[in-house]
Amino acid sequence: MTRKKKEEALGKSSPIYRNIFENIGAAILIIEQDATISLVNSEFEKLIGFSREEVEGNRSWVEFLAQDEYERTKADFSFTSVSSQNVPISRETRFVDRQRNVRDIHLTITKIPGTQRMVASLFDITERKRAEDTIKEMAYRDPLTGLPNRMLFNDRLSLALARAHRNRAKLAVMLLDLDRFKDINDTLGHTAGDQLLHKVGDRLASLVRKSDTVARMGGDEFILLLSEIARIQDASKIAEKILHAFDDPFSVTDREIHVTPSIGIAIYPANGEDADSLMRNADIAMYRAKELGRNNYQCYAPAMNQIRLPFMYMTKPNR
Repeated sequence: MTRKKKEEALGKSSPIYRNIFENIGAAILIIEQDATISLVNSEFEKLIGFSREEVEGNRSWVEFLAQDEYERTKADFSFTSVSSQNVPISRETRFVDRQRNVRDIHLTITKIPGTQRMVASLFDITERKRAEDTIKEMAYRDPLTGLPNRMLFNDRLSLALARAHRNRAKLAVMLLDLDRFKDINDTLGHTAGDQLLHKVGDRLASLVRKSDTVARMGGDEFILLLSEIARIQDASKIAEKILHAFDDPFSVTDREIHVTPSIGIAIYPANGEDADSLMRNADIAMYRAKELGRNNYQCYAPAMNQIRLPFMYMTKPNR
């Protein structure tokens, strides 16, 4: 059937119809009951990169779905599913264009009354989705180091705790503070201090597994999540690895800067069964490490509460 006859079969071959079909501002498809494409407009050609001649009567519309969307979208938008609803069905999905670029699409399909066909409209929302992803990334990342921030760390800790509870596993929270970082800022300036923090973040991230998290909490404070560790000693080994890694200087503004960390460790479930308890106890252990001369790590013990609590929240020592 020629294109003109297809339009006539739909009863919409008038100039008004053709004008709407071509200039509606969205990619439009007329789809047969077997999912074959009958008609496309010029917006579809622009969006997907295939000409009318290549697709009309020759291609199924589901062939353009991204692989990970294929089964779900095909089932949700089958002729039977759409016609049984008697209302348009919409969802975000992904299409693949001629250059194999994946495009985010807002797809709406509805049955054409009195026919065995459907009409589909495709709006390209790729740029909008990218902007949303960028905003989301900014909300969950520390702008200085690119590491997860406190918000993202809290989310990951909550998920890790739920998983550890199900699997009866252990995990560790490690709070790390740079010793006397204020002196570096005061003598070399904040630009050097910021560069140092960035390099510290990179070095810490290189020392843990991909399944672990290194986050910057703010200032010169970093926090690590070691998920599903086998033994309590595994956290101590990572702390020793970090201390050893800090033996090497950091190159900042053409200088070599030596800096040391103080580390506090809290283990789930022995030192707390929720995020707040673990982070609080890691903080207590970290300040105990400061008291013991800095450049060391301490594992939380209940006795530390009696030693530190009256003091730590009022007159914290010079870090």
